[in-house]
Amino acid sequence: MLISTGLLIVLSIVLMTNVSGVPAPASLLVFLPSASLVTQPSIIPDRVFLTMTEQPDQSVMVHWRSSTRVNTSKIQVIPADKEQVPSQEWLAASHLMNHARFQAVHHHALVTGLTPDSGYRYRVGDGQHWSEWFTFTTATTQPEPFTFTFFGDIQEGLEDLWPAMLKQAENSAPQSRFNLFIGDLIDHSTDDRQWQAFFAADQTAFAQSPIAVTPGNHEYDGATQEREWAAYFRFPANGPEDSKTLDNSSYYFDYQGVRFISVNTNVIRGLTLKDTLAQRSWLKGLLKDNPNPWTIVFQHLPVATSIKGEKDSLELKLLYAPLYKQYGVDLVLQGDDHTYARGQTIDDNSRLTSPVYITANSGSKANKVEADWATITAENTPLFQVISVDGDTLKCESKTVSGQLYDAFELRKQGAEVVITSNLHPLTFSEGM
Repeated sequence: MLISTGLLIVLSIVLMTNVSGVPAPASLLVFLPSASLVTQPSIIPDRVFLTMTEQPDQSVMVHWRSSTRVNTSKIQVIPADKEQVPSQEWLAASHLMNHARFQAVHHHALVTGLTPDSGYRYRVGDGQHWSEWFTFTTATTQPEPFTFTFFGDIQEGLEDLWPAMLKQAENSAPQSRFNLFIGDLIDHSTDDRQWQAFFAADQTAFAQSPIAVTPGNHEYDGATQEREWAAYFRFPANGPEDSKTLDNSSYYFDYQGVRFISVNTNVIRGLTLKDTLAQRSWLKGLLKDNPNPWTIVFQHLPVATSIKGEKDSLELKLLYAPLYKQYGVDLVLQGDDHTYARGQTIDDNSRLTSPVYITANSGSKANKVEADWATITAENTPLFQVISVDGDTLKCESKTVSGQLYDAFELRKQGAEVVITSNLHPLTFSEGM
């Protein structure tokens, strides 16, 4: 049964005042919107966002949703530097989703044939009811400097911490070209109020800067991926050919000199050995035949744990991590542990070797940290990362929700070696191969 607007107002007034008649703390009010307001869509498009494609210099995937009253869905696109030109239109594919309390139609459209390193304006709708106009910029075809933002698990703190975290990330890196997540965006995938909180943190952030996500265990029900993942996300269809299970979750894209690879670690947690080996074979091929100078893997489950009392993932250590070392992966971005840890492995000659591993957390859930492999750790300290690539240098800064710098390091390629500068103390380690 839905709560009427009038009753909602009355409840809000009651909650805003305690028994003595004194207004309640403002912090109480943050939980009212997502807990009380209906999250079902209207005929006006909402939750508009972009996702990364296999060719980000020529295309972009656009997503939105609407009510079942919408019969036609399309997108209009105009070059940002041209005012008096007809817009190009693409029809969207639409998918009816039966949510717990309502139905919604989820739309996605692949916009292709774009010009590299160019700005565009776009809007989505049914021809009569439109969203506002948004802008985006395509990637370049060659390696060029760029910055992106990386978030760990959000999961908890969606209504208060997450909006502040996202806003601080935007303020810290206004030049960021896209946002990368390692899963567990929400706690319960079937609770649409949590998706509402995730997207409502900023109505335009992801509509103008694409996102790339690898799934976490909270986007799954045991070994089964929740239906919400496929309803919301369409990622490059370039994953393992021998595993339909990994479609739309294991994928890669090349962005201005960096190969980004999404590794679905849920195959380790409950799917089949066949999927695990199919993904490993696919991963090896991507790493072996890689024209980019930099390689970044993002996965939910970490290779080595950073939680006190937990065990490492033997499957990742034995089957995947050796590939990261052999083929010179530079950075592995991880989550799941709800801690922060950053470090490298040591070879038989007591030398630090690539890649650098980061286990990140951007939500309010926290565990006790213990990581012998890590150079620096944190607990009860949600962070986001601003990562920049410029030629032979990669820089990473980890910042708190208030914008304070917690950790920073720099990777610099020097022939077959990579020099890492951390806390002003340079360390040298060799790449794989």
